[in-house]
Amino acid sequence: MHRCRRLQPWSFEPLRRQLHGFSRGLHGVNIPQHRLTEFLWSDVCYLADQGATPLSLCQVIAARPVQVAELANRELPIRFAKRIRQIEDIPGWHESQDLVKLRYLYFQCFSDLRLIDLKDHDLHDLTVAVTRTKHRLSGAISLLMEAVQELKEKGLTLQESFLEPWLDRFLLSRIGTEMLTSHYVASMEGSSIVEKDCDPTVICLRAAEKARWLCMEHYKRIGNTVKINVETLPSAGNHGNRKGRHCFTYVPKYLYYMVLELLKNSARATIETSSSQAEIEARPIVVTVSANSGQVAIRIQDSAGGIPFEVAERVWSYTYSTADTRSDVWEHQGTPLAGYGVGLPLSRLYAQYLGGSLHLMSMPGEGTTAFLHLKRLQRDAREQLPLWHGETQNKCAVDGMNFENEFCSSCQFRDSCSEPKQPNRAQESQIEAGQTVPYLSQTPGRSQQQQ
Repeated sequence: MHRCRRLQPWSFEPLRRQLHGFSRGLHGVNIPQHRLTEFLWSDVCYLADQGATPLSLCQVIAARPVQVAELANRELPIRFAKRIRQIEDIPGWHESQDLVKLRYLYFQCFSDLRLIDLKDHDLHDLTVAVTRTKHRLSGAISLLMEAVQELKEKGLTLQESFLEPWLDRFLLSRIGTEMLTSHYVASMEGSSIVEKDCDPTVICLRAAEKARWLCMEHYKRIGNTVKINVETLPSAGNHGNRKGRHCFTYVPKYLYYMVLELLKNSARATIETSSSQAEIEARPIVVTVSANSGQVAIRIQDSAGGIPFEVAERVWSYTYSTADTRSDVWEHQGTPLAGYGVGLPLSRLYAQYLGGSLHLMSMPGEGTTAFLHLKRLQRDAREQLPLWHGETQNKCAVDGMNFENEFCSSCQFRDSCSEPKQPNRAQESQIEAGQTVPYLSQTPGRSQQQQ
């Protein structure tokens, strides 16, 4: 069985060049499959040592389809290689058929992408590979949690001090690749998964309706279910839109997932701690949306008695659940975050992914309040990629796009990002000499044309 060994990055540079040569001449040269597989596994080892490049929402929005393709073609193999190595870090991973399968799925995705040569801006093969990747990995979370359970059943129980941070890093990495693949597919269709006018109040109303429907389905309460009130507070400094809403640039489906998961927990607790329908109606869940110039805040407050002290420290654990999640319909409906007890901790990862946070405050005998804070400025909403074994993150460019952790000159939302940086002395000399300075090279007019 091939295994990604930690070797010096330069060790595989010649193999990487040969691999690209194989991919270009694959249809003209008869390469034995086992040799090609060996080269690909060597490439996995090389790329697993490379740093990934964190993105900000303004960079995602400003990128043209060709730039998104170049980014996906470069970043996805690196991130999949790291995922393979992460699986190999689990003690006894080869004893779990689910982990072996998951590792091979990531290797298949890696191989498909590494054998693609972008030329003449022909993106057909890349689009097919990315679409296939999304299909292959659609069940990755459930497969991973099944693997954890399988290791427990075989007596290879993992220490929580290892498992919890490992799952945090692995799943946070997965959120990054999911966003990149989803945005690539959307950009090929002329759209984007990021909305510059994402309305959190509308998202909360949608999530509330879904949570109410789930209650009716699960508890067989036709028409009578938990009440969920959504309110929007005015912001100081008039940072809302024309209707007093707090629109901002974000990924709507991520926000929907998080709010729905929180509402599901509150709705379930409210119903199961109430003795009658009248008591349920007297204990509505209140969702409050507010914002300032830098962030959007969502508070979800219930009156379901709070979280018991004995489980308060466990609610963020991936292995904790209040129900039999293998058979409970409630857990498997609703959101992709739910099931196998990972809904709440994974919701927190989605918040953290773009620089936000999710916190719970419980008042025994009263109820639980969830606080969700999200970055409002595109330049601040940046991927928080986990670092593995002392690695570093890249700060590099893709076809003229500056990926430094500073003002993105190609972003069409200049006013909401930052004030443009002033050129330094070296850059002033370049300007006087008629040379192009990367982060000053695009004008607002050009950015608008790229929308």
